[in-house]
Amino acid sequence: KSKSRPPSPPGSSAEGCADHLVVVGVLGLTKNQSLKMNVSASQPLKILVVHASHTGGHAAAAGALADELNQHDGVQADSVNLLSVTSAEAQQANLRSHSFVSKRFPGLRKLGFDLAFSGNKLACGIAGLALDWKASRADEMLAEIERRQPDVIVATHSVTARYLEYWTNQGKISAPVHCVPTDFRTHRMWKQDCVQHYYVAPGGSRQDLIDFGVAPEKIHETGIPIRPPVASGLNQADLRAKLGLVPDKPVVLISGGSLGLQPFTMLVKELRKRPEDFQIVCIAAKNEKARQELEELPQTGQPLHVTGLVNNMSEWIEASDIILTKPGGLTCSEILAQKKPMVFAQLYEGLETPLIQRLVESGVAVAGPTAEATAAAVGNLFASPQRLQSMRDRAEQLSRPDSTETIAHYLLS
Repeated sequence: KSKSRPPSPPGSSAEGCADHLVVVGVLGLTKNQSLKMNVSASQPLKILVVHASHTGGHAAAAGALADELNQHDGVQADSVNLLSVTSAEAQQANLRSHSFVSKRFPGLRKLGFDLAFSGNKLACGIAGLALDWKASRADEMLAEIERRQPDVIVATHSVTARYLEYWTNQGKISAPVHCVPTDFRTHRMWKQDCVQHYYVAPGGSRQDLIDFGVAPEKIHETGIPIRPPVASGLNQADLRAKLGLVPDKPVVLISGGSLGLQPFTMLVKELRKRPEDFQIVCIAAKNEKARQELEELPQTGQPLHVTGLVNNMSEWIEASDIILTKPGGLTCSEILAQKKPMVFAQLYEGLETPLIQRLVESGVAVAGPTAEATAAAVGNLFASPQRLQSMRDRAEQLSRPDSTETIAHYLLS
């Protein structure tokens, strides 16, 4: 334990599936109480960090927050995947249903999120009843939370927030509830009566919740929890050389998150048609098919470097000039923490659309409706150093590299 109990933080400005949730047990506040920490070596403050996600973002947020909390005296934080306490059959059914709806009925899924982002009360009410039904049958998840007896629960997914609302109303849990939305735009399903405090990304999420009726004093613009970037200590040219890249050539990094969900080959082919001088890095992560396709491309035009899952993403971002990525909250927060401009390939209308729009409106990203337009957007940024620097400056304003520590301070102070 390296950190003493934190001082009070400064004043705040304060996907419809159960596959993305994180619950963090920490000591919380009742409405009119100040928090009094009373912990000792024999009775540490038990903090439960739990996620149930098929992707890496929510798990990464849980791990980052648990690790940060464990740096404080008198705190015992553990991280558990709630899906792991359900049966293998239930886990597979959950994954299949999520994949089925995403692939077969993307328009229906988009409609649901559009209604939630717009705050449609009828649609959100119906969705809430459906989640109540699921919560009433999530006995193994509830039992795991009860067994660990957290003092406060913090949800990082809207489904979790609704489950906690149901269990609270049913008298199943009594711990105060806090929430950490993990995207740059927040929809109405986050608004639950049991939630005492929200910790949100900058750039509009706070106003989203206010528009849905959440009291402003409950909302804190801390940023999404990430692990602070660790500087390599090298200049950019030396870092590129260390990573096997051309030291003196600008880098466009293409990433599709932990699952590698990106039309890599299409984007590389269009980028190689550009006259600008740069090199391309593709991090295919777990997408082995995409990695193999990329490795079979001829080495003509801009140099191409392909890799799978990496454990030094911070270095790859540091070595790059422009990041072509997905609009996930964790990924974008990590990129903003290093003050890098982003480009999105918005090749179809989907649930990512409002997230992309928010980041574009914030001045830290641009988007293209086709692969050709996306490549042109990259070229235009290289051709306009002034605009590129303006986006870097705006990224610095929007970044919260100490977000995880800030959230921990709010929760523990």
